[in-house]
Amino acid sequence: MHVLINHVPDALRLHGNIAHFSQQGLEKLNDNVTAWFFRSSSHIKTEAFRQVMQKQNRIHHLAISCQRENVTVLCSLCKHSGHNKRTCPVNLTGLER
Repeated sequence: MHVLINHVPDALRLHGNIAHFSQQGLEKLNDNVTAWFFRSSSHIKTEAFRQVMQKQNRIHHLAISCQRENVTVLCSLCKHSGHNKRTCPVNLTGLER
C-alpha cells in the first residue's frame, strides 16, 4: 500500500506509465526455467543448472538466427495491405470485382 500511495504517482508523473516496471518478463522466465528443470534436466543440482542454462542459450541463439522477415501481404481483391479478401471493404460493400 505504501508503494501505491507514495511512489506510483511519482513514477506516473516521471515516466507516463508504469508498464516498464512490470515483472511479467521475470515471472515468465521463472515459469520457463521451472518447466525446463522438471522436463529437460537430470535433477542433479549443479548438472541441472548447467543443463537449464544451456537450453536457454540454445533457445536464445536459435531465436536470433531464425528471425522471420516481415512480408507485406496485399488483399487479392483491392491490392491494399492491412486486410484480406474476407475483411476487404470492397467485398463488404458488395462491389466485388
